[in-house]
Amino acid sequence: MIMARYYSEMFERKVVKVVAQDDTGVYASVNKNIVLRDGPRQIFINFPGWKNPRKVLTTDKQYLEFIRLYERSSYMRTRPTEIKEIAGSAKEVIKRVLAAGGV
Repeated sequence: MIMARYYSEMFERKVVKVVAQDDTGVYASVNKNIVLRDGPRQIFINFPGWKNPRKVLTTDKQYLEFIRLYERSSYMRTRPTEIKEIAGSAKEVIKRVLAAGGV
């Protein structure tokens, strides 16, 4: 069974964006379309408190947590939810979450 991790960006109690991750990469909803954000590859990330950056795969949960918490700008008005894991591909999960309460 395929499993995907995801989080939603919320604004005024509504889902406005969904970011999901599976073995094929990280996908995001953009204006009701689903786009590949990051294909599977290695990348360096650096969480606060780490002495040095670490190499992770873009398919690792640690990478999804990094983009959820730290790839944000000061003007963003949305709030990320916690990461959840459910059955389905990343694209399927995004479609289901948007259909259940998204834009």
